[in-house]
Amino acid sequence: QEMKDRKKLNGIETATMWQFYGFIYSSQDPPNYKKALVAFEKALEPNALPEATQTATYMNVAQLYVMQEQYSKALRTFDKYFEQAEDPSPDAYYMYAIALTQKGQQRKAIPWVLKAINGSAAPKESWLQLASSLYFETKQYRKAVGVLEILVARFPKKSYFIQLAALSNELGNESRALAVLELAYH
Repeated sequence: QEMKDRKKLNGIETATMWQFYGFIYSSQDPPNYKKALVAFEKALEPNALPEATQTATYMNVAQLYVMQEQYSKALRTFDKYFEQAEDPSPDAYYMYAIALTQKGQQRKAIPWVLKAINGSAAPKESWLQLASSLYFETKQYRKAVGVLEILVARFPKKSYFIQLAALSNELGNESRALAVLELAYH
């Protein structure tokens, strides 16, 4: 707070101060994401942060926009992140896919969630769920089956077995649907 009240801060000092405020607001109990978003945006204003820090801050801001359901702003901010990031995070690809999905752009979201999945040695369950859902919504049932097979193998839950069996049946493979249901039973 003392630093904030000073009149003569250079650009990097101001940006670092606002970034610190963003972290403080984000880690409060409960988190104050609206204030964190404002603080992180102010940290980016002077364009004074070191490139790696600025890139990470774009990621923070984009995620906060998604959490605030401001998907257009999230996508624009992720675009800035992707322009600067040397090795973008699979989480960033997933969040980009989420923002596109929320804007009703399921077909555009598919390549982004696939980048998240393919960019990780152990893709998260939620990433695979999104891919399966997007394939299903866009009527790409064979591809949905492929993702559901991965879900069944890695996260054997009743709902995945039932979805896989239903899609297999829908695609005309009744014997496979029955085998999946039998496997789920055992």
